Amino acid sequence: MDPTIDPCVDFYNYACGKWINNSVNFNYPSWNVLYETNMKAHDKIVNVILKVINGDTSIPLNRGERAAVELFNQCTDMEKLRTIGLNTWLRFVEEMGGWLRELNQDVPPVPLHLSILNAFNYTVFPLFGVDVDVNYLDSKNHIITIYEQLPLLLNPSLYQSSEPVTAEMILDKQGPEVTSLLQETGEEMATLLGFDRNSPAVREMIAKMIELEWKITTTGAQRQSVGNEDYEIVSITQLQAIAPILNWKFFLSSLIGEQVHVEEQIALKGGRKWLMKLSRILFEYMKTDEQLSVVRNYIKWKTLFFHLAYVKPKCRSGYLWSRAFVKNISRHIMEAYRGMLESSRILDNLTASITLQKLSNISVLVSYPDKMDNERAMEMEGNRISTELFGPWFLVLVPSIGRR
Repeated sequence: MDPTIDPCVDFYNYACGKWINNSVNFNYPSWNVLYETNMKAHDKIVNVILKVINGDTSIPLNRGERAAVELFNQCTDMEKLRTIGLNTWLRFVEEMGGWLRELNQDVPPVPLHLSILNAFNYTVFPLFGVDVDVNYLDSKNHIITIYEQLPLLLNPSLYQSSEPVTAEMILDKQGPEVTSLLQETGEEMATLLGFDRNSPAVREMIAKMIELEWKITTTGAQRQSVGNEDYEIVSITQLQAIAPILNWKFFLSSLIGEQVHVEEQIALKGGRKWLMKLSRILFEYMKTDEQLSVVRNYIKWKTLFFHLAYVKPKCRSGYLWSRAFVKNISRHIMEAYRGMLESSRILDNLTASITLQKLSNISVLVSYPDKMDNERAMEMEGNRISTELFGPWFLVLVPSIGRR
């Protein structure tokens, strides 16, 4: 925790992940027929959270967990959460640059890689997904995995038809049942944003987006995959040849926040065939601005759709700001050590010089706490928080939360 600022500010800004904007939406609308299962899970999560906060749960909490509950209580305006409704989501739509804007105004074309990166910024992975991890055996390189997107219905096996599905079929309700559900949901989302759901232009744009998703999903490897997934390792150069739809070196460097080397190895989950097919599909859509607008709005649709209940604020800087944030933490620690060494009267000049040099060569490894599931460690952390932040009254208050 940052001792230089108010504990609630620190908790709100970092530890709790910005609960107000990142929160569970207590007024989730009931129109989303496709996500009924997710909504039930969402409601269950809401109920559990409220029970824990109100102290009427039978769930046993250790002192560390009770301390987190009390921090949440003190740092979060619950009444504000209950009155937010769709306002947070609507602000999110504005932040994304709107949806279906081409139907009302001239919109300058946006490069495909920027549309994808913007969605990645909100932890949604349209068209394809990318996982980036530090290679702990070689910290100069990364472990990068590229994989297929999940469709709006999440289950690729639902996308089955004996004939190609077109936008015309979807509009005439001649397509598979799932396309009608997607069309209905798209039109209702458009209504939330002030569009006339009966407008031919609105309905046609949504149908074209569904057609695009159908093409991507039915040509992929996920729908046919059984058992263990196959991975193919390729270089950046090979990746560029496999799917020239993007400048991959530039795209991955922008995503990670530092230059990706040409010798960096990329793992393609499910092999290369699905990515080659995706690239060919997208090339067809990039031939005209009208077709490209379908791709751009589809990317936004997925982003807005998945964040209707859980809206996340734009990253503060870069596409993986948390990585930079962690780097700053390590930098502050090293600066503190450097200050201690430079002010030390014990070390002679030679020893101080060598020690400072070693400090400069330290590599940083950050991971989840190993003791997160250790009850004793959590109890000790609860004691530390209560002693350092809240004083004696907290020792009395926190146990009472667990008893209520």
